[in-house]
Amino acid sequence: IVNLLPIIPLDGGQLLRIALEAFFGIKGFKLSLLLGFIFAAVLALVSFAVRYYLLGALFFLFAFQSFDMYRKSKNIQKCDRDENLADILTKAQFLIKEGNKDEAQKLLEDLRSKTKEGLIYVQATHLLAFLFNDQKDRKKTYEYLLSIKDKIADEAICLLHELAFEEDNFKLVKELSAHSYKLSPTMEIALKNAKAFAILGEAKPSGGWLKTATQYDKLDLDKVLSEKYFDKVKNDPAFKHFFKK
Repeated sequence: IVNLLPIIPLDGGQLLRIALEAFFGIKGFKLSLLLGFIFAAVLALVSFAVRYYLLGALFFLFAFQSFDMYRKSKNIQKCDRDENLADILTKAQFLIKEGNKDEAQKLLEDLRSKTKEGLIYVQATHLLAFLFNDQKDRKKTYEYLLSIKDKIADEAICLLHELAFEEDNFKLVKELSAHSYKLSPTMEIALKNAKAFAILGEAKPSGGWLKTATQYDKLDLDKVLSEKYFDKVKNDPAFKHFFKK
């Protein structure tokens, strides 16, 4: 009987998902997750109230899973539920692993043109960007990653940060500064951050990032400060504060 409750991943939840998706498409899929979350949360609270703690913990787990899936489903589009498109993406990934990158590139470009949005589109764009990067086509790599910057995966963050700096997109470098350094705490990233904030006239964060970069022994501070990037801020008290002797 419990297995028939309308909660994913139980059978009842799967039946509810199939029914709602058949009637309402992708909205029905998302609705099934939301209803499953509400139902599981209510049952968890009731179970805890009557001191069935193990059962309550189980329903709480189901509620958390449903909510997490619902949160992630906000980026899912109708095309993401198309098995044929998903199969093409899987085939392209296999071809890349096998070294047949030209054929994979054709499939991925076709996927982008067919989807134009959604998770499959984002994944195809990621893969294409890395293929272009392998081909040393920095411009195209930048354009593709920029098109999905709000949904970009961690493994592409530092690459986009580097390319944005090359393209003088200092606002994007600023936007990615903390995340990039968290993923890869290097002198190069700290220095790019310092230069980007300096160009934008933000003396305090520029000084902070440059101070971070000086923690690496090979940095020549005097040489760095002589670069044009720091002309706006190097005499600012908020910047100089970081380098008091």
